Amino acid sequence: MFNFCVTKMENELLKSWKSLKKGINLLTEEELKNFINYEIATTGRKAILTRLYQRYDKLRGKREMELVLAKEIIL
Repeated sequence: MFNFCVTKMENELLKSWKSLKKGINLLTEEELKNFINYEIATTGRKAILTRLYQRYDKLRGKREMELVLAKEIIL
């Protein structure tokens, strides 16, 4: 049903707000999507999902803006 893979080490990030805060900036867009899907499929904590999505959205927006400025895409 869900397509995600979260390793034991990555799962440590989701154990607490403090550990998430410490490591979230190291995650890629793809890793964040995996974390979001994993969190939805398991505990579904709203605060954690919100923070994961905020970071994902920031990275996606940055990537898309770079494409727009390079005149590679039109939104």
